[in-house]
Amino acid sequence: MDFACDCCVDVEDDFSDDEFLDSEIDLTDLMDLSDTALHVAASSNNLECLQKAILSSAADLNERNGLGQTPLLIACMSFLSPYDAANELIIAGSSVNLADAENKSPLH
Repeated sequence: MDFACDCCVDVEDDFSDDEFLDSEIDLTDLMDLSDTALHVAASSNNLECLQKAILSSAADLNERNGLGQTPLLIACMSFLSPYDAANELIIAGSSVNLADAENKSPLH
């Protein structure tokens, strides 16, 4: 099961955040490009969601989406103050060396 947060999907108010987090919904099926909740939180620079997703036992910090991008690469490409999200991911152990399908990495 993937991690969920308000920044990740548009969900009707039928669930509280805790109820939604405990649900069996696989968010990977709901997002474009096979982005995980970690990818979405990184791109939106939502540190609260990012920190919760990092702490999720199911979180793979180096998981690639359909374009081969890791959450760290997406955070670095974001126009929304990427340094905070990138810093959180690096501290948590994300690899800075993984390149996407176009050979872009967080170091470029």
